[in-house]
Amino acid sequence: MLILKIKTYALRWLLIFISCNTIFIAMYFAAAFIPSDTVIKQLNNAFVTGVLKTPENSVGRSTTGLGIDFGTECVALGIGLRSNPNENQVDRLWSRFNESYLPAALNSNQFDPCAGLVEIIKPGNEQKEVDNLQSYARNWWGMSIVMQVGVLLFGLASLKSYLYALTIISMLIFYQRFSKSMSNYTISFFLIGPFILMADFQDLYNVAPYSIFTIQMFLFGIILLNVMRKTENQEIRIFEISVVFGCVYNFMFWFNFHLIITFIPIVIYLICLGKFSQKQTMGKIINFLIGFISGFALTTVLKWGIAIVIFGGEVSDQVIKSLSLRLSTSQNNLNGPLLDYSSAVDFLPLPLKAVYVNFLVYASKFVDPRNTSVLTIILLLLVLIFLIFLFLKKINFSIISGYRELIPATPIFLIPFLYYMLTANHSFNHAALTYRALPLLFGLLLSLLYLAHVKDKRTV
Repeated sequence: MLILKIKTYALRWLLIFISCNTIFIAMYFAAAFIPSDTVIKQLNNAFVTGVLKTPENSVGRSTTGLGIDFGTECVALGIGLRSNPNENQVDRLWSRFNESYLPAALNSNQFDPCAGLVEIIKPGNEQKEVDNLQSYARNWWGMSIVMQVGVLLFGLASLKSYLYALTIISMLIFYQRFSKSMSNYTISFFLIGPFILMADFQDLYNVAPYSIFTIQMFLFGIILLNVMRKTENQEIRIFEISVVFGCVYNFMFWFNFHLIITFIPIVIYLICLGKFSQKQTMGKIINFLIGFISGFALTTVLKWGIAIVIFGGEVSDQVIKSLSLRLSTSQNNLNGPLLDYSSAVDFLPLPLKAVYVNFLVYASKFVDPRNTSVLTIILLLLVLIFLIFLFLKKINFSIISGYRELIPATPIFLIPFLYYMLTANHSFNHAALTYRALPLLFGLLLSLLYLAHVKDKRTV
């Protein structure tokens, strides 16, 4: 019976994996025919009018946090817009995998793709080939296809407006569907409220890639809710859709991966609460994680394999460098401003320091840790905890009931922290972005406390 089940899962996984990646490869080939000159003209107009943001070092100050990552947007917009004269012998269909941004500040050891994009879109440079294009073939950046087609059809300003509107719409649809599934419209507010209020949601308008990633997150949640409406063969259906999610998310871009593996298990857990045993609920979550991570990881391996066959050592060197950096626990080459955040805990190993700095970036929504002592932050947290305690006491909340709801959810609360520690270097250097999983955990905490309170009221 077990062998038959494994075969069933393996065959369905293989079918989904092959189907998804066949579509992705076809889209990359088709994207080679995007009229780059027209896209360049649209981007130049956006630059002149200030819609295309190109701040120094590709990071601008956020109104709600540490900074906005314009660099990712610049890379996505720049891929495939120029040719490298050393690669003229490469067929145009293959070149889409390899072309990327001009690293104008490479000699200064700065990640500055926005400066390179400005050089690429300068009027009069439409036909100019660039010698020192940096390859991003290890990622492929499927979202660049979406963004460049959007720029081609609507222009950058309208594209950003449409994507932000879709972000809000996807959030509202998820809110409605989740509330209907839970038969309670309050819990949805507790779940996604912290993410909307404390995860730079307002700044997504400025950076199209993060609008796309957030749309994906809510869209995956909406699809999952539809899958879970039927109890028949639910496990295999969750597994199948999770493989699709993993493949699609990798196709678009592999950043913010941790948001999906935090958000979807939270949704599954809350939907199953009281309807399934703890063992069954965790089985569904494990089912999802295996499907998503395997689809994501094997899509990565396939892309790397194809790129290495086409471009050889250039891509394999990138892959090795990228993996060694993301999985490194070395204290070298860490983000300078974020080192200021963690200076009080220099004695900690990097995995724990990565967790600490993500917490501090989250705290920067309320107070800037760079200009505040650790003692002040601790006092503020104690005041916050005291206010929460007074509120819970006022509503006669039972701590025992709260524990009953919270303790079984411990594995889900650990997911982001395991991610931070396993990818210590990457999570430390990108804490201004990776911290966004923490508001999701806060939403889960509030949701479980609310559910515990509701149960207490029913038993009175």
